[in-house]
Amino acid sequence: MVMDVSERRVCRVAGQHRSTQRRPAPPNPYRDKLVARMQELAVANPQMLIF
Repeated sequence: MVMDVSERRVCRVAGQHRSTQRRPAPPNPYRDKLVARMQELAVANPQMLIF
């Protein structure tokens, strides 16, 4: 979806600094392991996803 709104205005409305949209997150092996484990648990226990 393409909208005719500036990035500056969207960031202001969302309450985010524009630099958060420009820099990728630095690699974090702990976070990667955590996310992989969370995905394993979600697949193994699908009933836990209902809330």
